[in-house]
Amino acid sequence: MGLLFADDYFVIKKGGISQFQTMTAYLGGSAFQTVMDNPVTAYRQLVQQYAKDLNGKVVDPKIASEEAKAVFRAAPIGASLSGVMPRLIGVGFKRVPKFGILLGISFIVGDGEVGMVAATGASILSAPFINPIRMIEKQQRAFFKQTGNTKPIM
Repeated sequence: MGLLFADDYFVIKKGGISQFQTMTAYLGGSAFQTVMDNPVTAYRQLVQQYAKDLNGKVVDPKIASEEAKAVFRAAPIGASLSGVMPRLIGVGFKRVPKFGILLGISFIVGDGEVGMVAATGASILSAPFINPIRMIEKQQRAFFKQTGNTKPIM
């Protein structure tokens, strides 16, 4: 028995991959996707933030889009990477429970396949881990919008 996991966790199963390798592949894929789609996410969230003025009144979507584009023109790399660090940390905080629950349910069900029951259970049971991380990501982007710098997490 290992320190954290049973030895069976590292044994290659009938599909040619161990549970450890499956979890590592899921997390690696999530991290890659997070980095690659971060510029799109950053732009979308900036448009959402510029959708209201300082008084809370709705702004024309074209103006909000232009303001977000101006941020990207002024600091393309900084804007593209804004919020990426909490998102990568979020991969751990959000995905480890989600994929752990997903694989756990598929193990309990006994078929070893990730099916509808495992996916639904993982989505429901991992929800409390996801929203706090998303709030931190949005706060970082709001700070970037105001200052042009990424807000330190701590």
